[in-house]
Amino acid sequence: MTAERLIGRLRLVRAHTICVSCYNREREVVRGVNAKGATPKKWALVLKVTTLLVSKVNALKVISIGLTTGAKEMVGYVERCWPGWTLCLAEYGDRLVDEAEINALLGKAPGEKSKPARQRVPKGKVAVPVHGFAARFGLQ
Repeated sequence: MTAERLIGRLRLVRAHTICVSCYNREREVVRGVNAKGATPKKWALVLKVTTLLVSKVNALKVISIGLTTGAKEMVGYVERCWPGWTLCLAEYGDRLVDEAEINALLGKAPGEKSKPARQRVPKGKVAVPVHGFAARFGLQ
């Protein structure tokens, strides 16, 4: 059981939004003390309260997602928890970050989607990669 958890799989907590390690760092920052009893230094500077404005065809929604580390985590949250919605604006700590700035931080062109997540292969089946000619023309 333990060996399976170490093969690139993360257990997500808090409504499947963050991993256990990130949750622990977040709790340390909120409480103001880490497991050793000291004040957290690194994560207290990095983690900031984040609110997102997301849009879909004719709808806008404001989402408060707690503490995040930056643009990559914001975009990942929207793609994972709000599929089909687009991140328009984010309030990260005390500053506003627009869609163009988020794309610039991630090195993406405007409107470009991030890479699709890896597909999990059920046990007992082998994933066969598609190469060369078949990959170029979408044949499998």
